[in-house]
Amino acid sequence: RRWLMMAPLLLLPMVLSVFMLLRTPRTMEAESDRKSKQTQFLGWISFIVHQYRLIADYDKIGPCVADCENVIMAYNGAHKTMTEVMLNNEYFSPWVALGCVCTYMWFGGKMLIGGSTTLSLGIFLANIQAIKTIGGSYTSIFTALLEAQSCIHSLRQITHLMNLPTDLEMRRESNNKRRIRTAELQEDLKKRFPTQQYRQHLDKVPIMLENLQFQYVTTHIDSTLNLLGKINLEQGTLSVLVGKLSEGKRTLLRIMAGVILPHGGLCFVPSHLRVLHVAAEPFFYRGSLLENLTFGMDHANPDSQQEYVFKVLNRLFATNRLKQHFLGGHRLDWAKVLSRSECQTLNLARCVVANPHMLCMDKPLKVFDDERASACLQLLREFVNNRGVEQDPQTIASRRPRTCIF
Repeated sequence: RRWLMMAPLLLLPMVLSVFMLLRTPRTMEAESDRKSKQTQFLGWISFIVHQYRLIADYDKIGPCVADCENVIMAYNGAHKTMTEVMLNNEYFSPWVALGCVCTYMWFGGKMLIGGSTTLSLGIFLANIQAIKTIGGSYTSIFTALLEAQSCIHSLRQITHLMNLPTDLEMRRESNNKRRIRTAELQEDLKKRFPTQQYRQHLDKVPIMLENLQFQYVTTHIDSTLNLLGKINLEQGTLSVLVGKLSEGKRTLLRIMAGVILPHGGLCFVPSHLRVLHVAAEPFFYRGSLLENLTFGMDHANPDSQQEYVFKVLNRLFATNRLKQHFLGGHRLDWAKVLSRSECQTLNLARCVVANPHMLCMDKPLKVFDDERASACLQLLREFVNNRGVEQDPQTIASRRPRTCIF
């Protein structure tokens, strides 16, 4: 009877499909818990490595080790649970295949013993082998599906992260408004002034700020910064923001540099100006100091050449050790090798070498003594007055004004 042969072949994929459907939530839960505990474990190890100095200074090594042991135990428990779930999943398909073979042997054997004329011994044995082969094929398919299933959690996380809301639409709208407004100003200037004077008047277009609003969004507290009033900042000036603590000076710098976008008000920086934001904490990657100081620059640019960069370092009174590292082309983890003042010296040198039209700097002089701070301030004055540092004064008219705000 054909139904005796077809029943196991139809039953096996149906049972495996139902099992996959019912087992997926449990598998996903175990995998999610394992990933969560793994992330927590790696985050804790990273915290201990990067904050070791703080932990040692406050004598918290013992408690940190105890907490780390708890995190490790939690991860081991989640990993063990996930291993058990996956092992049971992998065993299920062979069990079902074996059950189908046994079921066929039971009913087929009874028919064979009963003297059935439709089932011979040869066909009976051949059918058993066929069911085992097909069961093995289904088992391979089932195993591949299980492996794919183990990636579902990671794929969901990646999909979630890649679809988080961004400010790209707001930035595009803001940039379009800046470009339109700049183009309108350019057209107006072209109509009002001859070609020889057009460039000079374009360089006089002010940077405008009016009634800015910015909303700080955190997990528990939302606060809004209101900077009421109007500021017209001329190009080619060196300006300093002075105010009380936590009154929005850094936020204002970041808004002008385009790092963050205001939620209200007007912030207009002519679109043809190249703006550079310099954070208070320097960032360096593992490479030579020349590569760090000329990051993002065209190698054909004269300002990216070693001789020019070395001149800027000399103007900032770089230490002999800093000069030796620079000339030697050493590749080190600079945040661990250099002192804080040396890192800030490189931070200032990098922004001056980049030679943007507008510099927005967050507390550039805070780590220096009076002598070094005076030298850095003199360098910034030259950057503004000469429209660059160590540039030819004879060609100043061909360069756009330089603006510095800190």
